Amino acid sequence: MNFEAEAQGIAEVSLSRPGQDGSPCVRRRFAVASGPVRVELSCPRGVDSGDLSWRIDLWRKDYALATTIGTLGRGEEQFTHPQSVAIGSEDRLYVVDSGNDRIQVLSNRNTYLFEFGGFTLDPSGRLSESDAQRFDEPADAVQSINRDIFVTDRNNNRIVKLDRDGRFLLSFGPESGLKLPRGIASNSLGEVLVADTDNDRVLVFDRSGRMMKQLGTFGWGQRQFRTPFDVSVDRENNVYVADTLNDRVQVFDQFGKLLRIISGGFKYPQAVRVDSDGFVWIVDGRQRQVLRYTPSGRQACRLGSPEYDLAEPSDIAETSTGDLYIVDRDKSRLVAISTRTSHLHHTGKVLAVPSR
Repeated sequence: MNFEAEAQGIAEVSLSRPGQDGSPCVRRRFAVASGPVRVELSCPRGVDSGDLSWRIDLWRKDYALATTIGTLGRGEEQFTHPQSVAIGSEDRLYVVDSGNDRIQVLSNRNTYLFEFGGFTLDPSGRLSESDAQRFDEPADAVQSINRDIFVTDRNNNRIVKLDRDGRFLLSFGPESGLKLPRGIASNSLGEVLVADTDNDRVLVFDRSGRMMKQLGTFGWGQRQFRTPFDVSVDRENNVYVADTLNDRVQVFDQFGKLLRIISGGFKYPQAVRVDSDGFVWIVDGRQRQVLRYTPSGRQACRLGSPEYDLAEPSDIAETSTGDLYIVDRDKSRLVAISTRTSHLHHTGKVLAVPSR
């Protein structure tokens, strides 16, 4: 069936028989953008489509005007060209304050809790015990399924694993040839995926730092990358790679099979994130915008100027309540955007639905 979506959000199409208990006999839920939508539905065996009625529910997400967090500096709730932000348990914010070589941790009320890190330089990545939890231009962080924090220590060519309170556990990466890594993600298996940026590939490690596999090589073709900045995963452990200098995002299943490519509307993607509704956020720092796409690659909405006055967005993250944080690197701040969900629904008579 075809219908017109009034807004971007989560749509649920259901078919039911009038006079029954009201529970649908067919239901399908998926992400949509505004505009025409086509959905394939099949009737249960032995049911005449003329006996069915349809209902479309749409949960639309709207974005409020933003507040800003932080100013340029080295103190509490101050940043110097932060690169990214990770949402941890209890909606803690782990702000990767790259210019200050630290991770600053804020509460879910955006107040300072503590920090860890500080500058140290050793391009070999084999740091002394006293320098083990220090960084040289950290680029990204993620909290894994067991609540440990993994940080890409970019100029030291390594990954640092810490507990949620910033205590050092281990580091790895130089033995696998990491070179200027940037983005990092963790899947439901506890594996850690790293955008090995200067080697034009993505590496997958287990939680103890043992390298398990490699995805991609240098190039312009499918399954090839040019300076990938970021990597993300969704609930099905599909892998999204910001193939930065190829101006695209490539999507793979957990075994490395290419599923699709998202391109158009952005250049030089710096970050990619998948939100709780399955939409794909792509951060286009060069054009000062953040774009939301359906899983199939259709643009759903845009956050940028003039509403949000972004100078150089470099990352985006979603809290458990659906609110957003955008890292505005050039202005050394976070932009907090609250969200509101509203419900729309339509009903009607089924005209033609194929039987199984």
